[in-house]
Amino acid sequence: MQNSSGGSQIKSSVSKDSAENDGLLAWFALNTNSDATDNFRIKYPDCCFPQPLIPHILNLNQEEAGVVAQARSVLAWHSRYQFCPTCGNDTKVSDGGYKRECLKENCPSLQGIHNTCYPRVGETIENAVRREVAEETAVEVGRVQYVSSQPWPMPSSLMIGCQANALSTEITVDKEEIVDARWFSRQQITEILNKQGHPISIPPQQTIANRLIRQWLKKNSNL
Repeated sequence: MQNSSGGSQIKSSVSKDSAENDGLLAWFALNTNSDATDNFRIKYPDCCFPQPLIPHILNLNQEEAGVVAQARSVLAWHSRYQFCPTCGNDTKVSDGGYKRECLKENCPSLQGIHNTCYPRVGETIENAVRREVAEETAVEVGRVQYVSSQPWPMPSSLMIGCQANALSTEITVDKEEIVDARWFSRQQITEILNKQGHPISIPPQQTIANRLIRQWLKKNSNL
């Protein structure tokens, strides 16, 4: 893909070993000038440059369109945040391009770590739920249903609450973002809500987590 400003290109690359091991496809995005893209066309005559992006992106399937949107957004974000917005110092790329870190050791922004966004750019709410649950608990999630949202006391942030169907039950916590995760039956949750002094507590009523739990109690076993 090449944008009208002279330069975004997205390509996919996967080694034979990685494809055989996990079946995952690696996508890479980089900024290029017109000369570089012309040379790329010569070397790879079957490549595709959907320019202008709209309406060409409408001809892509959902997965391909998501990759293109994600890559273009990340490249645009990097072009705007080459310098730390807190202290103005240079930044470096980390986490495969999803984060920039300030190079100033005593930066007030705690090393100036800046994320592109969350959910990730080019990612739907449903896919963000599936990815996060898998990363933190190793549980595979199928159908996802949006429930409600809540203001979050962080800059440019909004808490989004969803309910989902689990396709697997074995839990492996990441020990970084969460310490413990387990399954509870409706009877167990009801006991926790009604019994004072229970060793397990439910988040306060004003939280979205509390609303999600109480709404789940009122539903049947299928979303």
